[in-house]
Amino acid sequence: MRNIHLALRLLCHAGVLGGCLQVLCGSASEPLELTAGVTQVDVCGGWPSFVTLQDGTILAVRGDRARRSNDGGLTWSRPQPFVAHPEMGIKAILRLSSGKLGVILVRVDGIPNVGADAENFRSVTVAFATSADEGESWSAAVAMNRYRTHGIPHVDTLIQTRSGRLILPVRTSFTASRPPGTGAYGLVDGKRRKIAGHTTYPEIDIAFCYLSDDEGLTWRKSRGYVFGWERDSRLGCFPCDEPVVVELQDGRILMLCRTTIGQLYRVYSADGGENWGPPEPAGLASAYAPCMIRRIPQTKDLVVVWNQASHEEIRSGYERNRLSVAISQDEGRTWKQGKTLFRSHLPAVGLLPPSPVSGHVAIRAFVGEIPTDFATADYPNIHFHGDNILVHYDRNPRFGPQAGAYWTLRVFPITALYK
Repeated sequence: MRNIHLALRLLCHAGVLGGCLQVLCGSASEPLELTAGVTQVDVCGGWPSFVTLQDGTILAVRGDRARRSNDGGLTWSRPQPFVAHPEMGIKAILRLSSGKLGVILVRVDGIPNVGADAENFRSVTVAFATSADEGESWSAAVAMNRYRTHGIPHVDTLIQTRSGRLILPVRTSFTASRPPGTGAYGLVDGKRRKIAGHTTYPEIDIAFCYLSDDEGLTWRKSRGYVFGWERDSRLGCFPCDEPVVVELQDGRILMLCRTTIGQLYRVYSADGGENWGPPEPAGLASAYAPCMIRRIPQTKDLVVVWNQASHEEIRSGYERNRLSVAISQDEGRTWKQGKTLFRSHLPAVGLLPPSPVSGHVAIRAFVGEIPTDFATADYPNIHFHGDNILVHYDRNPRFGPQAGAYWTLRVFPITALYK
């Protein structure tokens, strides 16, 4: 009986049994695909950070340029210079409790294109600055990573807690030597093409946080580091990569990380990000790809957008071929109302049952034939404006004449998350 259920589940994930999707991947009364609202392509560019200005304008900032929307994200201006400090790109922008704008600035110095030995020739600077006039002028940049600790943030992950503390989750990475050509490959129009690199070679990613209690005038590093340790299963260490954080109603901080165990990791801090407990599986089936979590202003529920994928989908080369959204009404302990935002050659699903924690969920070295219109989506971001939610992500057709990166924005009512 167990083998029958397993076979049915794999068929469901593969889209072979359309009817079973209602049984195993969502209830018949809940739509599995979120189609509401407006979809725009190439409206913001890159992986932008969002903030709403005091006049209601939405600002989408990436690096040293920004676009503006005066109608809630439906239309956007052309990119314009938006420079907080020369030679430093903006990685996050946040409305502070004081009313000022705060930005995270990143600069990478050193020798470009030095290959596998890059870490020996590069230096990363992470800094912070504020503006009291909606970005017209900026304070001096305050270095956050003294002694050049190479913690680099994912896009738009800076938060401020109710106490006023600023928390920036970051990751630092280490990779082993690997032979040329390492990766996962498939056949596209009869030609051998690379599908992915991550998790096909040895790497470890470790998370920590930068903290400030004086609105960014001084910063310190959290204690220790966060990385997966599956002690009970004797599987050793796992990455905790590209972390995102949110403050819970009881004052704890919840961190979500991408990892290679087939699920997102969740980690808690009871002291505002100073110390972190052991990571644990979050119950969300996931590829090794970043997520975004926010609190919905109107309902106070949590919402997450991530690359939901089953174990078999990951191993078959379809790691980032689905983006999903779900909400939690119990502060991230459980998730519901799962819906598919984007998919390419995968079925729409609600919430997939996560596979048991595994020490190897990487893609096979050769995954077989891959369709020419194979496309991935990743690096989601979330912003709220009025009664709408804006979800931004990078859509990547991998092959054929349309190959490239298409930065996509979805704007839909918050109520659509609950239908």
